[in-house]
Amino acid sequence: MTASILPSGIAQISTAPAPQNQSASVKVSTSGKALAPRRVRNSAPTAARLSLPLANPAEATAAAGLLDDKKPHLPTNYLNWTPPALGQSYTDSVFGTTITRLSNGLAQLNDAVHHEYSTMSPFNANNTRVLLLTENRGWIVMDMAGKVLLDDSVLAPYYVSEPRWSITDPNVFFYHKNGTNQLLKYDIATKKETLLRQFTQYSKIDFGGGESDISDDGDHLIIRGDDRYIGVYTISTNRLGKTLDINGLGNYDYFDLTADNHVLARWDANGAGRYRGFELYDQEMNYLRQVTQFSAHADRGRDINGDEILLVLAASDLTPPAGCENNGIEKVRLADGRRTCLMGLNWDVGAHISANTNGSNPWVLIELLDENKQTALENQFLPADWQTRWGTYYNEILMVKLDGSEVRRLAHHRSRAMDDYWFQPRAAISRDGSYAVFDSNFGTQPLPSYTDVFLINLNVNQVANMSAASYLTTAIATEAITVAFGSDLATSTLAANTTPLPTTLVGTSVKFRDSSGIERLAPLFYVSPTQINYQVPAGSSLGQAAVTVTNTQGRAATGTISVTNVMPGLFTADASGKGPVVGYVQRTKANGAQTNEALTRFDPAQSKFVTIPIDLGPTTDQVFLVLFGTGLRYRSALSAVSANIGGTDTTVTFAGAQGFFVGLDQVNIRLPRTLLGRGEIDLFLKVDNKTSNTVKINVK
Repeated sequence: MTASILPSGIAQISTAPAPQNQSASVKVSTSGKALAPRRVRNSAPTAARLSLPLANPAEATAAAGLLDDKKPHLPTNYLNWTPPALGQSYTDSVFGTTITRLSNGLAQLNDAVHHEYSTMSPFNANNTRVLLLTENRGWIVMDMAGKVLLDDSVLAPYYVSEPRWSITDPNVFFYHKNGTNQLLKYDIATKKETLLRQFTQYSKIDFGGGESDISDDGDHLIIRGDDRYIGVYTISTNRLGKTLDINGLGNYDYFDLTADNHVLARWDANGAGRYRGFELYDQEMNYLRQVTQFSAHADRGRDINGDEILLVLAASDLTPPAGCENNGIEKVRLADGRRTCLMGLNWDVGAHISANTNGSNPWVLIELLDENKQTALENQFLPADWQTRWGTYYNEILMVKLDGSEVRRLAHHRSRAMDDYWFQPRAAISRDGSYAVFDSNFGTQPLPSYTDVFLINLNVNQVANMSAASYLTTAIATEAITVAFGSDLATSTLAANTTPLPTTLVGTSVKFRDSSGIERLAPLFYVSPTQINYQVPAGSSLGQAAVTVTNTQGRAATGTISVTNVMPGLFTADASGKGPVVGYVQRTKANGAQTNEALTRFDPAQSKFVTIPIDLGPTTDQVFLVLFGTGLRYRSALSAVSANIGGTDTTVTFAGAQGFFVGLDQVNIRLPRTLLGRGEIDLFLKVDNKTSNTVKINVK
């Protein structure tokens, strides 16, 4: 039997094989519209509504990358990957993130190109330009497509040092002349350099030791004079506050400004007492408190609730908080030193941390590098068994929400240990969380200390892919009915009315790239600007798949989903994935007569679908549930399918493809009389040890 889709976009479902070979049907809305009940074919019961609308827009919103499953994911083509041309993009084949090549140093400058460090933002005030550092030629300014706007002929080597963008003016950055006592600013629009101040009390200045950024208000800079005098300079008043002479106090790494213009010092020594771990000072360099008793790589920021915080690698903490015992990222509240584990890691990885600055962005960016299992070595030194050595988060870039509620894995950075320092990606996030950059040599070394810079647009249109029945994003089964939520997915709304299903509707298509790298166009049920219903293409390999939606204007939205053999989902009448189930009751009487009865109805008074109590009737009646779902047709055996109703394990007599409607699966369940009088109860399936969403029925 073949699938048919009516011209209205309503799919007709023949529910064979039903118990006792009785055929009935329900109608399916692929447009998300409520459909009026009706009787169809062979005096079937009032039809159930099987619709796929956006159940909860907030829950369906996707950030960039793949939601963390805490499993290792191998990069594809690791030994011979070729990056795109300058200004062109590629999609990370595992995590689905769109990445743009921002520099081609070999072709543009015959030099390696880096960004400075993870704790300093290379992005200007409106995210239209980036400051980048060449290996031998000094600083350059590029636009977001990789065009050089200001080259080393202006920003010569050793002339401009530690440039810091203005927070308010996208054309202005501040810097000091290397080895001098001059603080200056440069205006790209006017091509004018202005001397702000010459610190005559010092022979030279810098901005605190190499990891300090301009303040969040854009009005303050750390000034370190003659490598020993630390103070806070206010740009608007041209005032340098009181300074701290650090000569003889101990070795240190850097001084930096916090969200509220406190001064954070990182000392090399660990333990309790002064000049150890991280210390906090006020703006006049008065000591406030020790923040941590250990020193490690860190970045400062502001928490979602407004607290000043430090995000620090837990590897050096002798008493880490729960969850970070085996390394991790700690969040430390500067007000009192309270530590919580933001994300657990393992001892194999080193990290760079790039935090938000002013609290407008709830994410912190993390770059991780395998330092133990040798998976980041260049090809000639890569162990033959590198694939089995690969662990969770190895050589990745990810971002973590500051409340710890979500980890998203963005990309394999593909940079390899071909030199002592610059190969490290040192990923950095923009102040508003819209963009990230990272460096990579992608496994080649045409020049010493070679890298180029890559850009991730974290605001690029993303699609959330999930089961159209359960709305679960954990995984999707091959050939399952799937829904993608996003924006600008199509320029208008249209449902398919032919079979085989089309792969293009109103110019919109869905490209499905499976874990083996094979790309297929997905069959489409329905498209709209915010929702697409499609089927996972037959033959897709199991594992992570990248999904790219392209509309008729060429705008792309990307996402990922894990493909598995089985991931059961049951449709619900209210399209919530957890309400009254879609299906019907089939009753066989002692004389062989069969009737079909509805499971749900729409209650106008409550403006919602409600369950209808099932009357199990006399003991001579055999009562079956006939339910509709997706993602279970490739179950290993019928014996691997079970139903749990109100805590009672119940016999499943059929589970497989429904046979008429594309992607639809059917489950027949015999209702035991032990359920008499239970009222509204939960029901879920287990198929090959994978659990479906929980739905509702009602037993009288």
